Amino acid sequence: MGGESILNSFKKHTNIKLLYFFLFSSLSTFYPFITIYLNSKELKPSIIGIITCLLPFLSFLSSPFWTNISDRFGIQKKIIIINSVLSMILFLLLIPAGNNIIAIFILIGLFSFVSPPICPIIDSLVLKELGEDSKLYGQQRLFGAVSYGLIAFFTGIIINHYSMNFLPVIYAFWIIVFLVFYIFNQTKYGSKLKLTNSLNSFKKLINEKTIGSSGEIEIDIITPGDNNNNNNNNNNNNNNNEKLSLKEKMMVKSKSNSNIISSNDIVQSNENLIDNERDDQLEQDMEMEEIGSLVFSSNNNSSQDFGEAILSSSSSQNNEINNNDNVVLLKDGADFIKNNKESITIGGDCDVEEIPIDLDNIEEKLTNGQVMINIIKNPQVMIFFFVMVICGMTSNIIGNFLFLFLKDQKNASNFLLGSTLPFTVVMELPFFFFGKQLLEKVGVTKMIIIGHSAYIIRLCLYNIFVIDSISPWFVLPIEVLHGISFATLWGAGVEHSSKMAPKGYEAFYQGIFSGIYCGLGPGIGSIVGGFLYQHKSAFFLFRFTAIITIISLVVFTLSQIFYSKKQQSNKSGIISQSHF
Repeated sequence: MGGESILNSFKKHTNIKLLYFFLFSSLSTFYPFITIYLNSKELKPSIIGIITCLLPFLSFLSSPFWTNISDRFGIQKKIIIINSVLSMILFLLLIPAGNNIIAIFILIGLFSFVSPPICPIIDSLVLKELGEDSKLYGQQRLFGAVSYGLIAFFTGIIINHYSMNFLPVIYAFWIIVFLVFYIFNQTKYGSKLKLTNSLNSFKKLINEKTIGSSGEIEIDIITPGDNNNNNNNNNNNNNNNEKLSLKEKMMVKSKSNSNIISSNDIVQSNENLIDNERDDQLEQDMEMEEIGSLVFSSNNNSSQDFGEAILSSSSSQNNEINNNDNVVLLKDGADFIKNNKESITIGGDCDVEEIPIDLDNIEEKLTNGQVMINIIKNPQVMIFFFVMVICGMTSNIIGNFLFLFLKDQKNASNFLLGSTLPFTVVMELPFFFFGKQLLEKVGVTKMIIIGHSAYIIRLCLYNIFVIDSISPWFVLPIEVLHGISFATLWGAGVEHSSKMAPKGYEAFYQGIFSGIYCGLGPGIGSIVGGFLYQHKSAFFLFRFTAIITIISLVVFTLSQIFYSKKQQSNKSGIISQSHF
């Protein structure tokens, strides 16, 4: 039964899976090959080192910058499109730039400034679309891991067979594919595609009904408590309105001779539609006039099957309506149910799944300064970002200097180095696939601890190469640990950043997390790793990094124990005060 549930959840959100596949297809043609590409331009190793060092630092600065702008002005989708196009143009301009160091430096620098925010903004929008299914993020993100390993492998074959100048062209191809698919999802056709199955069943329901000429539907919306009130209606006519927590009447006017649909049929259709009604594009059609009195008008004119949906209530009930009230909106052939806390029944028969009303638009947003001050003042948030810096540094040191070590000191072949990529990706797939189950049963804290532990074990195992007789091929099973460390840390980091973020600043927090883990941490790793590798040794570097990662693990674990006990003591204090 559990296996069927996992498979059913995996079948959902196909559009998001494809979006990640195309996005990471483009990224896999840049990051794994950038040092080789710069080397083909006959640049000195010192120049390549400077450029690769600046890449993560620029990413650290640009991700929060762009995500803050996107949240502040609500232009996430525009930034994705504009920055994707700019990154494609900048990378393509490297072809005519030739071996001009200044031009290469400027183009790579600008590329590193405009491209990093795309991923965190996509993550933010995906989490918003998933809604209550946010823990299914891993099942969507694993398609990025699949495409990253798959496309990088074939890209290596292409540039090896033809020329390094094909690299920007391949990147441009995948960016175009990504943009075409992303823009299609923003159109009404793309939005309808997400609801195809449910809308077909809804249309079938409409066509099966016999029609009258009045073309009006009256729907009573009654909370669970209303059933008892209605049973005593004959004895309590004068007090009935006061006892009802919510009783609204919705009048829906159809075009002409149309079907009259019973409330039970509508509820049955609603239950099939609820899971698919989290689409951003459709949510923006909702307009809240007042919390006490709401009027929803269709954007379409009378030429459509359903022209208007108007919700009205008596003046005596308006004073009692609060944020927990429930509203049913019938619009354009689909039922939108928004429920803040409690579930409702229509006609007193069927329970309707609860969906929270999005009140973000009526809440005053914090200023940028207030958000940053709140982050700095919160020790838990600062510790979380600190350990992400260390993990980003660890990941960069392994990624930048392991191949160099294997090539220089173990005489590893290019084929061996290329073969490590599938091994690094293979364990990401199950960890991303079962991300929801891991978050529910293991939790964010333990997942971060697991990620640290995988990094530490991996770094310690590299020391077996001290023995000269050990073949460099033994690195392949060790690299399987990369999937465990990256998938657990990234999945937990995205989830934790989303939960920490104030309303309206979800993309900003994702930008900070992405900038720290993929920018600041790797930047520090490039500097520290390069210095220790050159002046000490590769083994000293791996051991030093393992010690730093252990310190990060200890700090994070102790902080979680401390704040967990503090929260428990606060709860017990509140309970004792309430008893007193």
